[in-house]
Amino acid sequence: MFFIWKMSYAHLKVTKLRTILTVAGIVIGTISVLAMTSIGTGVSDYITRLQESEGSIHEITVTARQANESTTKEIDSAAIRELKKLSGVSNVYPVTYCSMYLEYLDNDKFGTYATVIGVPAEYLQSMDLALGELPKDSGIRPELLIGGYFPEELKVNSTSGYTFSLADYYFHDDSELIGKGFSARDSFNDSEEAYHLNVSGMTARSFDPNVYTEINTLIRMMKFRADDGIVPTQPLDSNGFPYAEWIYDSAIVQVEDPDQVENITNMIRNIGYSAENHLAIYQTIKKITDTAMLAFGGIGLIALIVAVIGIVNTMSTAIYDRRQEICLLKLLGCDKDDLLLLILTESSLMGLTGGVVGLLLTLLGIYLIINPAAHMLLKLNDLQLARMPLSAAVLTILGAVLISVIAGIYPAHMARKMSATELLN
Repeated sequence: MFFIWKMSYAHLKVTKLRTILTVAGIVIGTISVLAMTSIGTGVSDYITRLQESEGSIHEITVTARQANESTTKEIDSAAIRELKKLSGVSNVYPVTYCSMYLEYLDNDKFGTYATVIGVPAEYLQSMDLALGELPKDSGIRPELLIGGYFPEELKVNSTSGYTFSLADYYFHDDSELIGKGFSARDSFNDSEEAYHLNVSGMTARSFDPNVYTEINTLIRMMKFRADDGIVPTQPLDSNGFPYAEWIYDSAIVQVEDPDQVENITNMIRNIGYSAENHLAIYQTIKKITDTAMLAFGGIGLIALIVAVIGIVNTMSTAIYDRRQEICLLKLLGCDKDDLLLLILTESSLMGLTGGVVGLLLTLLGIYLIINPAAHMLLKLNDLQLARMPLSAAVLTILGAVLISVIAGIYPAHMARKMSATELLN
């Protein structure tokens, strides 16, 4: 067996150019398969991680629903208690929204319209922080917790008509926003007087453009700034007075088991509320990314098949070029099966070499080019655009060897059938 390996290696060294070109074809095919699979895996993993970090696959958004022309099932304290009693619900958080125009105090050319989302401190604590700290319950002046994408929302219109982002053209680092102030304007009173709000921190949610704060502080501010104590977003009774109890804009229902999200969503609808979840969107995105990964892998497989055709061509040509060598081996008593094994060993060596080199080049491309370029262009430091699963690497190398062996079967069979007499003639 060692003699066969030695002869196979010696012949591949003799025909260097032919061997290099054949192996290059396998390398290209291997890179295509691994690169496409790695990108598909990386994107799929990132979407899954993003959804899980934001809790959206565990959450249901509940809003009021008009029961008839005169009645609405509102989201109040009683509704929160009712939702908490549902089987499978781990927690329920009230939510209040406040629309504002936020203008950056250090450079008043930059600003954006934003909806400040008031949620309880317990919900804020479930958020992963990238910078700073969580907002506190602080009188009537809310502290702001900005989403990871919020700096991109701060825009300025230049004289040329193009819109520039504060994050791109002003900040060196997102941390410069933490502890800084915004001039806020809302529509709670006729004067539209601006007031100062500070940023306490930034979430780790890279695609999140929202602004969060502690709900009790936000409610106190809205009541304080309202004309005649009437908050525009709050419903009024038949006499034109606000309700004694605060009515929330929505509620976040957290579910213990994601598999029960759809069932609990239907239960909430049945008791009279509007309810939506992101599970269907997540499942659709997952299907799309899985399909894309299969498509990418298929494209790479086509390249590998082209490389196999090259192996068949190379080995077939080699058989004709080595007729005298094959004749000599048979005259010396070389067994037909040993001759078959010799040819298959040569093709497997080319497959193994091409697979390993392709794997190493793909890894270098992923960690030196693809992922750094994704970080720079998309500005998402936690994004691994390409991630190579160990199983994909092992299967691709084994596949390259197996396909090369299969490609060598026909040339090996040709050599096996040749007789010494025919070759001498």
